[in-house]
Amino acid sequence: RQRFTQPHESRMMNEILIDPDDDAAGLGRGDQLGALGGIRRHGFFQKHRLPRRDQGQSHAVMQRWRHQDMGAVETIRFERRRDGAEHPAPAPLAGQASGRVLVGIDNGSKRHALDAAQRRSMGTRDETGADQTNPPHPVIPSAMASLSKIRRTAVCQSKVKNDTRELFPKLDTKKQGSPASPLLLVLFLTCLVTAPLAARTLSVGPGQALRAPSAAAAIAAPGDRIEIAPATYHDCAVWHADRLTITGTGPGVVISDRICQGKAIFVTTGRDITIAQLTLEHARSPEHNGAGIRAEGGNLTLRAMRFIDNENGILAAPAPQGTIRIEDSLFRGNGICAPVCAHGVYVNDLAKLTILRSHFIDTHIGHHVKSRAAVTELIDNDIADGPTGTASYLVDVPNGGTLILKNNQLEKGPHSDNPGIAISIGEEGITHPGGNITITGNHFTNDVPTRTVFVRNLSSTPALLQNNTLKGDITPLEGPGTVR
Repeated sequence: RQRFTQPHESRMMNEILIDPDDDAAGLGRGDQLGALGGIRRHGFFQKHRLPRRDQGQSHAVMQRWRHQDMGAVETIRFERRRDGAEHPAPAPLAGQASGRVLVGIDNGSKRHALDAAQRRSMGTRDETGADQTNPPHPVIPSAMASLSKIRRTAVCQSKVKNDTRELFPKLDTKKQGSPASPLLLVLFLTCLVTAPLAARTLSVGPGQALRAPSAAAAIAAPGDRIEIAPATYHDCAVWHADRLTITGTGPGVVISDRICQGKAIFVTTGRDITIAQLTLEHARSPEHNGAGIRAEGGNLTLRAMRFIDNENGILAAPAPQGTIRIEDSLFRGNGICAPVCAHGVYVNDLAKLTILRSHFIDTHIGHHVKSRAAVTELIDNDIADGPTGTASYLVDVPNGGTLILKNNQLEKGPHSDNPGIAISIGEEGITHPGGNITITGNHFTNDVPTRTVFVRNLSSTPALLQNNTLKGDITPLEGPGTVR
């Protein structure tokens, strides 16, 4: 919120509302001008010459841009008359819509609500749900990123001033060459790096200012929560910010048929992201490895997700310190080999992959789960080829490491592309030596008409197989280990 001063009645007036939800109190005039200068290049800035007015007539017109729900840009005009009252202008500016907004006038001493004027019709929409008659302002994403930096800068300026006064009340921080200058610089830079911004909730859906997930991804800041309403979105998104929560607000949130950067429906490059209650389907790429999610950051958590008919359900880039955790999710009809194979879940070098209470069914040719993580943990899952699935391995851990396989329902189907092996360890060379291999409490059914190896261990780490139930023509273990 800016604090406004009444301008001279014949001067130019330029104002902008940085963020209706931000309360960077204590901004001085210099901070205001710095913020405005930072915004000018994004085109959010217009000048309006104020004519001289006679006594009793309006002598100031305030024109303000605001960013409604982090979406469409709107303009509202106000008049302040000499009788002291504030009045809405007779009509919005040409080509703009009026809206409801709380307005601070005369240094923020009063707040008024203006009723919404007649809005423009929604116009036609393309298949992503985007409004084609009134498309979003083209500079919103880059402008809002700059607004976050400006907001952080203003907060840090205020904080550094206050902290310096408390620590060194006798230092002259305004005098050029003051010994406080290096101190101020260090404090300011430290604040810029560490100062958090308040998290927001961004709503996505039909009738919202943000009509597609990609619109929210363009302006999401660290810690934000993105809530997506039930609908089918032919869209894709790249999520750069850290600590995001992206969730559907109910059943039937489907995002399909498009990929970003030639990779996936969702590409996550930020850290500590949680995604929940979405269906991602029909991801295709020219290289035949299009994924529901391409994980390129660290520490991704997925809950109650559905991955349907993608080339890869999930494809994770190497992140040796990163983790992926999947809970209560469905993987159906994923996988392809054309000629390189894609899988239900395929993670490269991670610290840990955890999959809990999830269902894999009808995977095509590739593996249900392929993990190069140092630790792979699969507990309480249902992993099955089913009557039509053609998957190769149920679980492939090609580079060794720790494997914990506990209390899973496992089935090798009659059309498996690799009918001889269910679980493979160390097939491509050991890059994670040591660890332990524990396979306990699982129920494995072989529906292939020939003999199948339950666990083939090509590593030097002994495997422990204990309390597993095996049904069909099965060899429990090949390689070092113990069967109990």
